[in-house]
Amino acid sequence: MSFIEQAKKLILSAEVNGDYSKKIIFIHGAAGTGKSYLLKQIRKENKQFESRSYFLAPTGIAAHNIDGRTIHSLFSLKPSNIHKKKTLQELQNLELKEFTKPKETIRSPLLKDTIVIDEISMVRADLFDKISELCKIACGNTLPFGGLRIILIGDMYQLPPVVINNGTLSFTDRIFLENYGKQNAFFFKSRVWSDIIAFNNKNNSGYTAVNDMKITFIELTEQFRQKNDVDFFKNLDSIRNNDCSNLDYFKTEDRNLCSTIPFLTFYKQTAQEKNEIELKRLTKTPMTFKAKKTIKISNGAILDTIGTKGENLFTDNIRAEEDLKIAINAKVMFIENNGNEYQNGTLGIVKAINKNNLNEDIIIVQKLDNGKEIIVNKYVWKQNIAEYDAVKKIWKKEAIFEQFPLILAYAMTVHKAQGSTLESAFIDFYHAKQQKIGRPFDFGQLYVALSRVKNSKNISVGKELDTFDVLPKQCVGDKEQVDNFIKQLKITSLRNG
Repeated sequence: MSFIEQAKKLILSAEVNGDYSKKIIFIHGAAGTGKSYLLKQIRKENKQFESRSYFLAPTGIAAHNIDGRTIHSLFSLKPSNIHKKKTLQELQNLELKEFTKPKETIRSPLLKDTIVIDEISMVRADLFDKISELCKIACGNTLPFGGLRIILIGDMYQLPPVVINNGTLSFTDRIFLENYGKQNAFFFKSRVWSDIIAFNNKNNSGYTAVNDMKITFIELTEQFRQKNDVDFFKNLDSIRNNDCSNLDYFKTEDRNLCSTIPFLTFYKQTAQEKNEIELKRLTKTPMTFKAKKTIKISNGAILDTIGTKGENLFTDNIRAEEDLKIAINAKVMFIENNGNEYQNGTLGIVKAINKNNLNEDIIIVQKLDNGKEIIVNKYVWKQNIAEYDAVKKIWKKEAIFEQFPLILAYAMTVHKAQGSTLESAFIDFYHAKQQKIGRPFDFGQLYVALSRVKNSKNISVGKELDTFDVLPKQCVGDKEQVDNFIKQLKITSLRNG
């Protein structure tokens, strides 16, 4: 049985066999090993699991990739202050009233009993603690996460939690630094994870009251994204494991000779500068399409102006551009899926900008992979705002964001490319702000960038790689923490059987 099938069987043990003893499940695997595929398949095959689970992620992009929602959205948390106390009444006014109380012997199929968190490597310790705290209140249970089943999915060797966002300290950041410390950002440095480990240790000392907190760990190893390029996968895995013995495997190119393929950069300003330069080179005058943002109230009324809460929601959870500047012959990438027409990551060239019969803007894009021209209409993103009517079981407000599902594809940051599979890429080290060649600055950043493509022939780098590109000096401690965590997690899971 493959690891994918083992993971399916484990996750669905509750739905299929009524076995709720596996309460803490961690599905771990390198880029391209089928983590997202696994989740999609389980949701498709078992509607009970689909209906009884919340599918969450730490960022809007990550949430979108799994057809889920952000952690902050479900728990009505403001990123600037996640530490604000919430009462049981406040939580019951949210969708959290739908949680099954773990003490109930008869489990209603209409209630939720599972939280799935994808991209767990990016979840900070204080946020992980907050999730558990709120679940305890909502469920009336003092066990970690109120006794709910928790399924964690991700790769701890990919992008880590953000400790300080854009160099500024929010109230949440200050409280985090005071109570946890900068070196304790990973979720496994949280207090609730320490409690879970303590429960597991007690359990293996003959203490049986905490069987519900057993940790089960599965490592996915089969490669899907780079399955047709074994050498590429092996070299990617070497970088993931900080093995720098074969860095010259990745071919070096001059950035000025790679304008025909997407640039992946570590710096937001570099991506912006590259896109602006390439757009100005086109002979056609760029047009700007401004996103339409509205709030729909449950009675059907539409508000054209939205408050700060709605603005933050759009900013955090929508990958599309608020002001999309585009021109004929511009290179673009789709950021949504639309059946066989286009998928997230599909590249194309803008061939025309017109109006349809309803006088609505449309864009004609020629796909690069097959030359087919398709009509692109504006896409509508919807997000429930956390004001839930627990009696009527409806959301009081719904945020609506309308924009073309396109972004300029000359350059994007590694963080924005996360979750995408690209046909080709150039890894750009240029630091536009400092006007010099830079380096990755975060743990796992280079690995994430290189692993976006399927084939080694379609990727190149802007400089000769060295050990500090693979693991920046300031990230050595992060690597050691993750190594020790995974080692201990495997031991604990094996001991639990």
